Amino acid sequence: MLSSLLKHGVLPYKVARRLARMFASIEFLLALLVGSSVAFPGILPSYVAGGAAAVFFGSMTAYLAAVVVRRGEATCNCFGTDQPLNWMTVVRAALLMGAAVGYSFAGSATVSAARGQGFLIGIAVAAALVFLPNVRSGPARGVA
Repeated sequence: MLSSLLKHGVLPYKVARRLARMFASIEFLLALLVGSSVAFPGILPSYVAGGAAAVFFGSMTAYLAAVVVRRGEATCNCFGTDQPLNWMTVVRAALLMGAAVGYSFAGSATVSAARGQGFLIGIAVAAALVFLPNVRSGPARGVA
């Protein structure tokens, strides 16, 4: 991961090294937070877990957008496969951020409504992760 972060040229070396070391742990903790807030909504409010996930995915969206703008032909192991970074990658990260924001507001509803919203958000995220990787951006037809 460190080599990818350094190749992108967005973060200084020390920041990239720390992020590469912590990234899997951050993802695991976020999954644990969100899962715990779904399983125990009275103990861990959804706005805590959803807010943390929204900050994470918001940061990722901004980072990926910076990479796409700065380096048109960068690659990443985002979403589990080695692929070129493009605006569809940024859109997927933004959709995940939107789902996290939506989940953070689910706590204001009743527990059963919040679980229903969480289920719908989960379906939307799964659809984004399954279908958007198949969409490729490239030059428009007729452009040399």
